[in-house]
Amino acid sequence: ASVVRYPSGATVAGRNGAGNALHQLNSPEGLVYDHLTNSLIIANRAGHNIARWTLGAKNGTLLFGTPGTMGNTSNTLMNPMGLA
Repeated sequence: ASVVRYPSGATVAGRNGAGNALHQLNSPEGLVYDHLTNSLIIANRAGHNIARWTLGAKNGTLLFGTPGTMGNTSNTLMNPMGLA
């Protein structure tokens, strides 16, 4: 899974198919552009985490959750779908 720029089709986040590694996304649902850091904050639903992707970077940075681990504890998320 990936996030692509319209209309160019350039990939701006996620590479190498769906997955839970820091260079992948797994059903990204919600995203917010952070103009202060030139990055996207992405609710990675099936990856059970929130990640930051600086535009042009090859990997994301984990902000919240444990990649691939669903839960409801202080360090896990369950299917995050949106951001405010």
